[in-house]
Amino acid sequence: FIERLIGELGIKENVIWLGRITHEELAAELAKKSVFVLCSAAENQSSSLIEAMTVGVPSVASAVGEVPEFVRNGENGLLYRFGEHDVLAHMIDKVFSECIVITDTSLTCHSLIV
Repeated sequence: FIERLIGELGIKENVIWLGRITHEELAAELAKKSVFVLCSAAENQSSSLIEAMTVGVPSVASAVGEVPEFVRNGENGLLYRFGEHDVLAHMIDKVFSECIVITDTSLTCHSLIV
């Protein structure tokens, strides 16, 4: 389904399939990213969000389920209310326009999670 959708959207050149990778390779790949976005309608304790935050990737997440328990808005990530797509877009833009501030605060997650 996902591969077909990517083809239909014409974004194949923007998607890299890594296949099965080790935990170390995952951490290395995540650390290369500019931003991690979790835009779920429902979440418990999101492993993917925690992994991204642990390696210092600036993260934007919907304030659902247990996410606000470990993401402190403006301190170690950014939270938005699910469904507010304009706010999500603004926050992603904020990560890029204020990357030094966001990167510094994202790194505090390492001490919170580990």
